[in-house]
Amino acid sequence: MDNDKIETLFSGIKNGNLEDFEKIFKIYFPKLMCYATQFLNRDEAEDIVQDVFVELWTKKDQLQFGNEIVSFMYLLVHNKSLNRIKHQQIIDGYFALSEIEIKKLDYYSPDDNETFQNLIKKERTSALEMAINELPEKGRKCFELSYIYGIKSKDIAKKMDISVRTVEAHIYKSLQILRKKFRNIDLLLL
Repeated sequence: MDNDKIETLFSGIKNGNLEDFEKIFKIYFPKLMCYATQFLNRDEAEDIVQDVFVELWTKKDQLQFGNEIVSFMYLLVHNKSLNRIKHQQIIDGYFALSEIEIKKLDYYSPDDNETFQNLIKKERTSALEMAINELPEKGRKCFELSYIYGIKSKDIAKKMDISVRTVEAHIYKSLQILRKKFRNIDLLLL
C-alpha cells in the first residue's frame, strides 16, 4: 500500500473513522507483532501491540498524524516492551537485566538499529517534502530556491522580480509554518 493511501487512512482515524482504524490495524498489527516478539513472548507481545492500537485510537485527537506515525508506533512498542521486561524483573525479584536481555534490547533498539533509523529518515524526508509542497506558492518557491538550491536572497529577488525584503519575508513565514508543523512530531519521537 502506498504512502498516500496510508496517510489517508491515518487522516480517517483522526476524524474518528473506525473502518480506517481497522484497515491500519490489519496492515500494521502483524508487523508490530513481529517486532514485539523480538523482546517478549507471543502473548505479552500481543498485549503490547494491542495497547499501542488502543492508545492510537484514544489519543487520536492529540497526535499529529503524518508519515512519522508508523515510526511512532514502533517506538511505542519498543518502549512498552522494555517497560514490561523491567516490570517482570522487579516482580521476579531481579533488579538488573541479564546480559543476554541487555544485548537483545540494544540490538533491537530503534536508536541503534540502522533499518529503523533509515525508516525514520525516509518518513521525515517525505513529511518535509509534503509540508514544503503545502506552503503558499511564492513562499515555497523562495524557500526551495534558498534552502534546497542554495541561491542567495538577492539572486532570488532578481529571478522572481520582487524585493530582497519580500524574499526574506517569504522565507521567514515559510520557516515559521514548517517549525509549527513539525514541533509536535519531534516531541512524539523523543
